[in-house]
Amino acid sequence: MTAADSSIREVALEDFAAWRAEGPPGDAVHIKGFCSGIGTYYDEDAITFVAKGGFTLVVWDGDTLEETGFTRLLPQLLSSHPTLRVAAFRISSHLESFQKSWQKVAASFPGRFVVVPVELQAPDFAAVRKFFPDVTWAQIKEMPERRLNYVVLGSLAVQVTGAKNVMALGGGYVALKEAELLDGQGVLWIVFALSRNEKQEEFTTLMDWATKSTYAKLETGKDPHEAFAFADTALKPAPS
Repeated sequence: MTAADSSIREVALEDFAAWRAEGPPGDAVHIKGFCSGIGTYYDEDAITFVAKGGFTLVVWDGDTLEETGFTRLLPQLLSSHPTLRVAAFRISSHLESFQKSWQKVAASFPGRFVVVPVELQAPDFAAVRKFFPDVTWAQIKEMPERRLNYVVLGSLAVQVTGAKNVMALGGGYVALKEAELLDGQGVLWIVFALSRNEKQEEFTTLMDWATKSTYAKLETGKDPHEAFAFADTALKPAPS
């Protein structure tokens, strides 16, 4: 097998709907969370959630494979569900590192793994503007520039797939801002309260948001360092 043969299939943003129609019908679920430093306390819960939901597509924002982060679940999900497909939305300029990270996994599940390259050029993001409702785009334009590309990328993926379920294993600034943008659009977030590196979070996290949103279901009680996942001490779940 040559290097070209082993590369992960790329699907253009405009062709994503056609690629999806090639596979089994069903809903998509997005997976997000901390990229590293989390325990395995909710791995089985997450895999069960995908199975019970009958999802046929799992989508993420192109993060590389990391055994201490949420992406470790993707190979497990592919192994557990024989017809499941996965799609990563990745910033175009970062494709090389993505291919290197995921090539072996993708080769183990032929025909079930693609990457969608996304061209993001701040501040106008002209290539992706059409995929966002006006109200959401107005919110994006008011956001600070900090990691804005990644917030736009994650929000775009949800808009393109039409997903109504997001599953998060922890989650920091980017996931938080995506959740705020999607709040009120009928997207349900299943948030597993996970600490990162067993250290106290300094800034507001997705877990903080999940305690207050009617569009979130916060799962707690398994991570012994769970309290560290909440920057706002007033929002930390009471000990059981």
